Amino acid sequence: VYGCTKSGLIFSLFNGEIGSVYLGHNLGFGGVTTLFADPNAEGKVYIGTDSEYLYDGSVGNNASKCEKISVEPADNLYWITYECGRIWVTCENVVGYLDERHIFRQMENIPIHNSIDMMTSDYQGNLWLASSRQGIAKVVTNNFQNITALAGLKDATVNAVCLRDNLIYVGTDSGLKIIDSGKKVIENDLTKYLD
Repeated sequence: VYGCTKSGLIFSLFNGEIGSVYLGHNLGFGGVTTLFADPNAEGKVYIGTDSEYLYDGSVGNNASKCEKISVEPADNLYWITYECGRIWVTCENVVGYLDERHIFRQMENIPIHNSIDMMTSDYQGNLWLASSRQGIAKVVTNNFQNITALAGLKDATVNAVCLRDNLIYVGTDSGLKIIDSGKKVIENDLTKYLD
C-alpha cells in the first residue's frame, strides 16, 4: 500500500507495517499532494504535486529518475485515479486524463468547475465528479460532434441538412452554409445568393 500525508510524506506499508518513508521535497518533487499506485506496473506510482507537474516512477526514486508530466492548466493536484482505461487527474477547477503518450487532455464543458475533490466511474463507463461546493455530477460521453462549431460558424438555427458530393449543405435562418469534409466553410455563388 502506498500513501502520502498532508505534509508531503510518501510512505509504503507492507504486511501492515511501515516499509519506507520519504519527504517529497527531499526527492525533488516539491510539495506532494496526492499519490496513486500505477495499476499497470507493480512498485510504480503517480505522484501529484502542488505544481503543474505529475510524476510517474518508482517509490523512493528522485524526481529526476521519474517521468515528469505537465498537466497544465491543472496545478495543486487533488486526486489521481484509474477509470475507464485511463489515468485521470483532478485539481480545484480542472479535470483531465493522460492519453496513451502521457499528454494531459483537459475535459471541457463539464457541469462542475469549482472545488473538485474526486472522481470515479460506474459500470457503464459514466464518470462521476464530486465537488465540495457544487455537489455531484454525472458526465457521459457525447457521441455527436457540433459540425458548425468545428467549422467556426456562429450559432444559428439549423432547418435542413443535406450531404452531397462529400459536402454538407446546412440551411439556417441566416442563409445557406456549406462545409467540406475538412470542416472548412465554402463560400460560392450559391451561398452568396442564399445568404
